[in-house]
Amino acid sequence: MSRSGTESGVNGRKQVTDTYTPDGIAFDPHAAMIARIRRKAIEEMGGGDFPDLDACVERAVKAVGAGSVSAFVPLLALREVRCCIRAGTCACGTCR
Repeated sequence: MSRSGTESGVNGRKQVTDTYTPDGIAFDPHAAMIARIRRKAIEEMGGGDFPDLDACVERAVKAVGAGSVSAFVPLLALREVRCCIRAGTCACGTCR
């Protein structure tokens, strides 16, 4: 495998297996998605405080990630996090 993290896949197409940053650190797409959803939720709160935000984002990604097309996971997870923020808790049970 090369440094770019590609291998030959089906029908000669390249398939990404691992991706590395310029510093040689492995890029974690799951962690990047969590960070992006968290950042967006904080922007939308407008300076408000939600003490359980990290756990809520993780829970939302895990809940919607299992049965969804991966491209929609960030959108669906953010929708669930918004519901939790409006409810004031991530354990309300009405957001999903």
